[in-house]
Amino acid sequence: MAHDAGVPVGDVVKSGPGLAFVVYPEAVSRMPGAPFWSVVFFFMLFTLGLDSQFVMMETIITAICDELKHYVANVYTYKVKTTIAFCIIGFLLGLPHVTEGGIYLLTLMDVYSAGFSLLFIALLEIICVIYVYDFRRFVRDLTYMLEFAPNMYWMVTWIIVGPSIIVFIFIFFCIGYEPLTYGDYVYSKGAEALGWLMVLAAIAPIIICAVHAVWKQEGTLWERIVKSSRPTDDWGPYHNKHRYALGYKLLEGRGDPGMVGGTLPPEVGLHHLAVPYKLIPNKHNPQPIPYDLQFESNV
Repeated sequence: MAHDAGVPVGDVVKSGPGLAFVVYPEAVSRMPGAPFWSVVFFFMLFTLGLDSQFVMMETIITAICDELKHYVANVYTYKVKTTIAFCIIGFLLGLPHVTEGGIYLLTLMDVYSAGFSLLFIALLEIICVIYVYDFRRFVRDLTYMLEFAPNMYWMVTWIIVGPSIIVFIFIFFCIGYEPLTYGDYVYSKGAEALGWLMVLAAIAPIIICAVHAVWKQEGTLWERIVKSSRPTDDWGPYHNKHRYALGYKLLEGRGDPGMVGGTLPPEVGLHHLAVPYKLIPNKHNPQPIPYDLQFESNV
């Protein structure tokens, strides 16, 4: 292809939508048995897009339903209608991308929506789970659910490797930032401002909710941050048999914790019960979590 066009290879193969929809199809068309490889290639693209849509739509719809359940009775009975409504909305929002100038809008969203904000959110997630929630609690929860403890590879990845790689990419993303272009077209300042508004739209809710959570607490700024970072009383597994095994506070209407391996004294009420952390051996967990992963629950 580079020989036919009379240009260096680096100028033929570039990242972006053109790589999948222009360069690869032409390369496949030059291979022996081109019709077969073309069908396989575009079927791969179709399944890749379909799989991504399933994940994204389910994440959004589940989050919305979880929030609406406090305001709408039996909200999950409307999940099918909610899914259809969001699919229609997403389809309508995607129509501008297939117009004559849609490639420019697609490139703008691809660079800004899936760039800076994605790295920032990923970094916040790993900080909150591994350092704020504490990786020992995270490992305890995973061990109970998976019935085996994650090995040292995952520990090192979560604590050191993962955050380091994200910070490294984030820094070089900021250092290497240049005005957006597509081919010979240079985006205007207004278009770049629109891109940064996309970034802000993804990050702003996180910052606003964090500030609101800290603002509701009492004490000094640091005391407010510490209090707002603690898990709520209803955090943890839904059923009391799992909450009891992991040392979480038991809640009304969540089942009988005696199913785990012991019954509660009748004089002990669920509202003020505090259980020191220990994993009770049972058919699901024949061996307790290793001692170095055990610690007292804060309930």
